[in-house]
Amino acid sequence: MTTELALITEGGTDIVAMFKDGGAQIDPILARIEAEVNHRAEIAREIADALNAMSGRATPSAIAEALIEGRIPHCKVSM
Repeated sequence: MTTELALITEGGTDIVAMFKDGGAQIDPILARIEAEVNHRAEIAREIADALNAMSGRATPSAIAEALIEGRIPHCKVSM
């Protein structure tokens, strides 16, 4: 008796089949995940760099002003 596991993705792709033949179908998915992780890390670095540039002046009030004035990248304040 054989039992096959069928895991179907939202787009209708069998996940188990994607791992067969060395996982060639998985490579683009892993590459996309890695790119998203790297992009997020880059954004976090840019925000941290802007805050670090404030050195000892990074009080909550000064950070709020920097956010309002658009001096912290990737952050937007709506009024």
